[in-house]
Amino acid sequence: LSFYNGGTEQIFFGGVGGADQKLGVGSSTSSYDLFAGPGKDYIIMGYFDFDNDEAKVNAYYIGTDAVPEVEPSNWAATNTGLGGITRIDGIRLASGGSGVGVTPGDTYFDEIRIGRSWNDIIPSSGTPGIGLSVTNIDVLVMRGSSPAADAFTVTNVGLGVLDYTIATNSSWLSVNPVSGTLSPSAGQTHSINYSTTALPPGTNTATITVTDGLASNSPRSVVVTLVVTNIPEPTSVISYADGNEMVRLGWTPPSGLEVLVLHDDNEIGTDPSQGTSYSIGDTIGGATVLYRGTDTALEHVVLPGSTNYYAFYSVNNDYYSSVGTNDTVDCPDPAATNLVAGDIAIFNMNSKTAGATNNDSFGFVNLVDIPAGTQIKFTDNGWKADDTFRSSEGILTWEATNCIPAGTSIRWVATNTPQVTEGLIVATNGSFAPNIEGEQILAYQGLEASPVFLYALAAHTNNTGWFADATDSHSSALPIGLTNGLTAIVLNELNNVILNTNQLSITGDRDTVLQYISNTNNWIGDDDIIFDPLAYEFSFPNVNAGGGGVTSSVVMGRYDPGEIVDVFAYTNGVSLSSPSAGAGYGFTNDWTITAGTWSALTANTAGISFPSMPSYPDVAANVAKLTNPGNNATGRMDRSFAPITNGTVYISAMVAFQNQGTRRFAGLSFLSGGAETGFVGKISSDTYANHLGIDSYGGAEVSSSYNLNSLTANTNNTYLIVGRYDFDTQEIKAHAYYRTISVPVTEPASWEATATVSGDGISLIDGIRVHAGGDAGGSIGDVYFDEVRVATTWGGLINLDPPTVETLAVTNFADVFAEAGGDVTDDGGATVTNRGVVFSTNALPDIADTPTSDGTGTGSYGSTMTGLAPGVTYYYRAYAQNSAGTSYGSVSNFTTLCFTSVVQGLYANPTNSYDFTANWTALAGAVSYQVDVSLYSNFSTSGGGGSIYTNAFEDNTKGSYASNTVTLGGLVWWMDDALIGSTASDRKNGTQSARIQNSGSVGMQQTTNMGLSAITLEYGVYGSDGSSDARVEYSTDNWSSWSTAGTFTASATALTEFSATNLNVVGTVAVRVIKT
Repeated sequence: LSFYNGGTEQIFFGGVGGADQKLGVGSSTSSYDLFAGPGKDYIIMGYFDFDNDEAKVNAYYIGTDAVPEVEPSNWAATNTGLGGITRIDGIRLASGGSGVGVTPGDTYFDEIRIGRSWNDIIPSSGTPGIGLSVTNIDVLVMRGSSPAADAFTVTNVGLGVLDYTIATNSSWLSVNPVSGTLSPSAGQTHSINYSTTALPPGTNTATITVTDGLASNSPRSVVVTLVVTNIPEPTSVISYADGNEMVRLGWTPPSGLEVLVLHDDNEIGTDPSQGTSYSIGDTIGGATVLYRGTDTALEHVVLPGSTNYYAFYSVNNDYYSSVGTNDTVDCPDPAATNLVAGDIAIFNMNSKTAGATNNDSFGFVNLVDIPAGTQIKFTDNGWKADDTFRSSEGILTWEATNCIPAGTSIRWVATNTPQVTEGLIVATNGSFAPNIEGEQILAYQGLEASPVFLYALAAHTNNTGWFADATDSHSSALPIGLTNGLTAIVLNELNNVILNTNQLSITGDRDTVLQYISNTNNWIGDDDIIFDPLAYEFSFPNVNAGGGGVTSSVVMGRYDPGEIVDVFAYTNGVSLSSPSAGAGYGFTNDWTITAGTWSALTANTAGISFPSMPSYPDVAANVAKLTNPGNNATGRMDRSFAPITNGTVYISAMVAFQNQGTRRFAGLSFLSGGAETGFVGKISSDTYANHLGIDSYGGAEVSSSYNLNSLTANTNNTYLIVGRYDFDTQEIKAHAYYRTISVPVTEPASWEATATVSGDGISLIDGIRVHAGGDAGGSIGDVYFDEVRVATTWGGLINLDPPTVETLAVTNFADVFAEAGGDVTDDGGATVTNRGVVFSTNALPDIADTPTSDGTGTGSYGSTMTGLAPGVTYYYRAYAQNSAGTSYGSVSNFTTLCFTSVVQGLYANPTNSYDFTANWTALAGAVSYQVDVSLYSNFSTSGGGGSIYTNAFEDNTKGSYASNTVTLGGLVWWMDDALIGSTASDRKNGTQSARIQNSGSVGMQQTTNMGLSAITLEYGVYGSDGSSDARVEYSTDNWSSWSTAGTFTASATALTEFSATNLNVVGTVAVRVIKT
């Protein structure tokens, strides 16, 4: 018989024509025989299941086979994948044969039954059946969320009472109610509730099982497939420095989600913990939660010169869009299969032990995500000193067959059939077999002739380090490009070594885990115990390449030394009555508000904008707003800096005000000890509605013809107002520049207004005030200030840099002059007005010492230093000046030559029996003279001919401080805790000198018989050592006792002369120097 649909046969049940006498359904044939002939009668039963798209058939031999009352679990034949059957509305009875003369003969049919269940075919008084409205449910949900409830209906499709229970095999869903009792054809709906917030991204499957032990088809199941998607990252993330103190951050959060922003001074390597709630100010690793919410931008006030790292995460119910332990991995580009040293690390190596075979194995971990197709080679060939491989051993080539997330432990075991736990071994060259007498495993990519090494492990030579060369199969040099203790490790000579198994879970970023693995203290080993890597499930759960989220970094600029400025790097809307401490630069306190309501606003919220003006520092951060103080009222805000008492003081600020007219003012003032001493800006006047002027507080107001117009007249009416006070002339000057005017790089020759302070003038200036208001009924409206600056030069005010200059070496020098120079490589943005060198006997000469003047502009130049004294050490450096100030090059030094010519015209005349006068011709450049007098023409002490013994430490060597003798100058010397040095740090005339440390000494081990009239020597400190003392002694009794000739203190790097004269010693003598 066949099922029909609209007259079209759908599926046949019975004896299949293609398989004689065999029972089948459609094209599926069973082994059950349907024999022909008298008495060979059968009941054929078949069904089609729309839910599972399958048809089944059974046959029962009448008189022998019993038809079961309950639907059997086993059927003779099954046919699946019949997707074309959508409806059944009839049956066909059929019998026949295929081919000429083929016939089944007479065929008889009886008891045709059609039903929806087994019980419909086999009537029963009490067998229920379980019907389900659905058998498969697909659910899609974002991490951190739980989907809406689903439902399904259980129906009793049998004849008896269905008394059923419901169970689930997963904790992330529940069913309610969990049981029911149904009469035939009755149904009950059950809700499915989900709890999936903690599930990581991925596919999850759960089964809901409906059971009744009496039901004909128990149990029945509903399969729920849940796909958890990643939380999408924030998009359009931006971060940039707005000035030196404010970072502007921006992002677009995914719809309906919050954004969490982390900040740190270092790269952010720790993600938020999933399921943990964080608030602003909480710490995650070394980072701080900077923001959490649904806004799209943030102003972050930071320190000048700082480097700031940020990470942005989307947040869904305290779950974050980071890549953590249980997250799916965004694998690298499949083409990005090249690794670098430290991207993997080897954590185990086993070699054969006595009596054992096939125990070779090793394990490694990838510390970065590895895309499919990545190949890594492992060899036990050693690396030679000539940067080539030693041959004759083996090479394994491993390939990743899928994306492998960072932190996966991968193990290779040489069983009878070598296996690897991840990926495939795609090639084996030679015999890879770690040896029991010491071995190494080197991991690399590329060709053997030019490998890129990734990691290396060796267990040989009793932990004394890598060999210098690979001379046999048990040795290897450190592979090129690797660092022992970081990307390579060498261990004791043990057959089997493994990372300490007491630490099975290692957490941290890539470098932390790499350092842990490469530390020999974290390993164990044994000659006999095999450390099976398959038995040790190493996990590296937190390995990542620097944290998840969307990351960025911003490096802030620095203010120049001496700069005094406030660009109002305060968060938008903050009241300046309590501003963020530390914003601005060069001031000694925060703003003090003495009147009015002040706040910091962005240009957008302020409704005005101050533009960056040519040749003036760029506008940055926010603006300060004084809310309209009202009629006949004022607003004042003060800030202090270190007192200035001489020269000039410049103050400036960008200013805009709402209302112009008489009896209104807006501008800035000099403060002296908190008292206002001079105002520049729009003055309050009964006559002038909008003039720039000066109020010197004691003298008459001075008005200029320059107009400062209001925002009401034009929203572009913003101005830079500049004030200047000169302590010498006691004058205050005022100038203003409209927003589009270029500020000159040199101070203007004339100012818009000038006023002289009455009396004794201003003794000091230590603060600035920004203020505005109205007098006698005037109202200034809202007033805005920005870019408040204080300086002592015009160049400093507009933030020009001093020139950059380098000091050139001395090219020529003699006794009373020297030639050097400099090179101005950058004018700092303003014309170099003077340049030269400054020189002095002081170690740090400046412009107050003796300067030369050698032209203007950039480029190299020569300078001649004159008026020098012979034999004196001078220090010099190049300098250059522009309107921003004076800058210097590095300090160099030289020592002028002693006089090379002889004093001429020397003669002497006695004045009496005891005195005489000496005269000579003056020598140019000499500042003093030394006259020696002797009783003997050879200037000796005995008239027998004077002798000079010299030891310059040049004619022998001694390279250690150990006590020993050395022959110098023809005599034997004893050197204790001393050596003969020749380095750049040894001070010397020539190539060598004696160097004494601690309490050492240098002395004559051999005496002379020339007597002793004078001792001279030169000394200096070694390298950058501090000062030290020494004593010079001589002995006349063969070292039994010593007399002090003098002492000295070595404190300078330049050689200094020690001299002891008039010693008048005759006979045997020895000399020594002791460091005290």
